[in-house]
Amino acid sequence: MKIGIVGLGYVGIQLALALGEKYETVGFDRDLSKIEAYKLGVDRTGEVTKSQFSAAGKITYSINHEDLTG
Repeated sequence: MKIGIVGLGYVGIQLALALGEKYETVGFDRDLSKIEAYKLGVDRTGEVTKSQFSAAGKITYSINHEDLTG
């Protein structure tokens, strides 16, 4: 099972990271700078910790909507 989270704002990123601990998860957002930061384990708002990023080992981040299919 693959789960897609559309929109990685303050609610979406928390949900994506929590699900990404146990399930293959794609976090989608149209903001490239946000996706690049999340790929590096950085949250510009400071609401997500490094340990949350580390725990979510089954998550990928994307700006490509095609990554949500399949």
